[in-house]
Amino acid sequence: MNENIVCFTFTSLYEHEPYLLELKDYLKTPISKYPQRLKRQDSKPWVCTDTIQKIKMTLKVFQELVDINRENKKTKFFIASKEDQEFPGACILLYENGSFESTYFKTPSKPDIPEVCSVTHDSVSLKTVPSSSDADQKLKWCLEYKCINQKKWAIQSVTGKTETFTVSGLLPNTKYEFRYTVEDKLGYTVSSDTTCSVKTYPASSPGHPSKYQVTPSSITITWKKPTVLGDAVTVCNYRIEYREEGQKQNEANSWLERKTEDEGCQFTLEDLKEKTPYRIRVSCDCGKDGTSSASNEVVIETLLKKMAAELIMDNQVATLIKQGIPSIYRLRLKDETPDNDGFFHKASFGHKMPNMQNKTILILGETGSGKTTLINGMINYILGVEWGDDFRFKLIHEETSKTQAEGPTSRITFYEIHHQKDFAIPFSLTIIDTPGIGDAKGITQDKRITDKIQEIFIGAKGIHSINAVCFVVQATLARLTHGQKYIFDSILSMFGKDIKENIQILVTFADGKVPSVLEVFKDSGVPCPKRNDGTPVHFKHNNSVLFACGDNTENISDRMLWKMGFSSMRNMFDELGKKETNSLQLTKEVIAERKKFEAALLGLQPVIKVCLMKLGEMRNAGQDPEQHNWENQTEKDYQEYENLEKQYGRETGVKMDGVQIIQKSLNLIKQLSKSYSQLQEIALWPNLLSAPGYNELIKISQKEEVEAGVELLGRSVGILKML
Repeated sequence: MNENIVCFTFTSLYEHEPYLLELKDYLKTPISKYPQRLKRQDSKPWVCTDTIQKIKMTLKVFQELVDINRENKKTKFFIASKEDQEFPGACILLYENGSFESTYFKTPSKPDIPEVCSVTHDSVSLKTVPSSSDADQKLKWCLEYKCINQKKWAIQSVTGKTETFTVSGLLPNTKYEFRYTVEDKLGYTVSSDTTCSVKTYPASSPGHPSKYQVTPSSITITWKKPTVLGDAVTVCNYRIEYREEGQKQNEANSWLERKTEDEGCQFTLEDLKEKTPYRIRVSCDCGKDGTSSASNEVVIETLLKKMAAELIMDNQVATLIKQGIPSIYRLRLKDETPDNDGFFHKASFGHKMPNMQNKTILILGETGSGKTTLINGMINYILGVEWGDDFRFKLIHEETSKTQAEGPTSRITFYEIHHQKDFAIPFSLTIIDTPGIGDAKGITQDKRITDKIQEIFIGAKGIHSINAVCFVVQATLARLTHGQKYIFDSILSMFGKDIKENIQILVTFADGKVPSVLEVFKDSGVPCPKRNDGTPVHFKHNNSVLFACGDNTENISDRMLWKMGFSSMRNMFDELGKKETNSLQLTKEVIAERKKFEAALLGLQPVIKVCLMKLGEMRNAGQDPEQHNWENQTEKDYQEYENLEKQYGRETGVKMDGVQIIQKSLNLIKQLSKSYSQLQEIALWPNLLSAPGYNELIKISQKEEVEAGVELLGRSVGILKML
């Protein structure tokens, strides 16, 4: 049984046509009888232009229905004539389900152009309003879309009369066109006009901001990178938008905007009001490709400023040492029992919290590099002291009786700063402060300091892991003196290769310019993390205004230096928070291997001295070392070797002849070679000229004499092989 009959119906064929009737009468009557009929008659044809056009359009729709339903066996098509004055010319009648009652077929109204509501990296949401004239029709709505450079449309059905619909699964950073299509029960479709091209975002939105650290005037947030990027799309930086919670979203300029300097996923909003909630969101800036959609919004509240102010009210925590603007307070630390020689000291601030993460940093630098002031700057940052506060804190109070050449720090001190609720850093911190190297006490004191630093790593009460090894250097340092090079060599040579990424360069006395000391690090090849341009990763500090008066609003330069210093402090501690704790096991192996190397080197020095003395005697006597009778020199060589052992403090009490001396030398050379190879493999800085090398080799002779002695030693080895 046929379910539908579609009939193209002529509706005006039964109407009378006056003009045709006149023609008929005229043809039937002789012209001589009715001469007046020769005149032109005014008549209007029933098939007017509008009717003809309507018939054509109706016929076109009928033909389209035939084409659409060509494979549909349940729908038949006919052409008929039926008088119908409501639709002059023609109409299409529809007979459904075998009924003899017909209905007029009416094409659906053309939909409006879809309105774009929102866009993401992989979806577009659109809105449309169905026509009220189609309310009585059963219509199927579809949304069609395609890339602008494609011809084929993709189709998604829209259920019901949904006003908003989202097309998902699109490609990021791609232009699309959209249109709505309605389809009636016979399959006849009408499409809207096409939208202008709509470009999806170049990247997915970043992860929602997470609170990393909050102070009374700042909020530090972190977020995850976008999970999806379009082809050839890179994230240049991130855009952070924020506003006080409670402001109306439609208020002009309600959102404030900041941008990161790179693609790093951490940022600090500064100069905020205390105890104020802020709504924050993050989006990606992809350069010429545009921006991503914003992340989910979060609300984070700044703290009430109380910790630093409360400390100065508690005499058990801080002691006033200088009244003024600002007043200076010394933090009262809990002292631990120092070691026997008084070179190590431990002090703590606050109470240890269980399960709190701890970071350990080692501070190294020359006398006068600004280590002490830098550490005092750290504690002021940690406690949340701000420029406008009328107080400052000191963790280390310098002894004014000492000269600048001696430096304020005379022992290695462990400062354990236990985390408290309102700290500006989210972890506890152990600062290992070391005496300045290169002061007026000379190289003997420097050697003692480096030996004590080694004890930190290998001693029973030392540390077993570290997060950062910080070198404090002045910004204006243009080149390394021999003494400074020795300092770097002696310090770097004790670490394992795995410490490289944990080295931090802290530049003091810095201004807004690029510190010249960075070129020194680049030229010297000091192993440390590098930026993309090859510049060593560094943090600039200028603590000259640490104890300056913050009430003087006219001194803009001081405020700028303060802001630069504390911004660098924040970046430094942010970087420290990301660094994994590094075991010192490899460093312990390096120290042990280097001790073996130095012991072998000291053992060889008397032998080299004997060879040099013997070579000098033969040259003075005009003898050829190749023709010399070495067998007769045994007793004399022993006496000279015995005297040199005493000179070098290595007397063994065992007499050796020349052959035994050379055999011992061979064993020492093997040990040197083995230690050398091992140090090349595991040491961060495999420099072999430690303190004994710098001092003793200079005392022995110049370079030419050493080479000659080694040559003579080689010949002696050849004689030994022949014995």
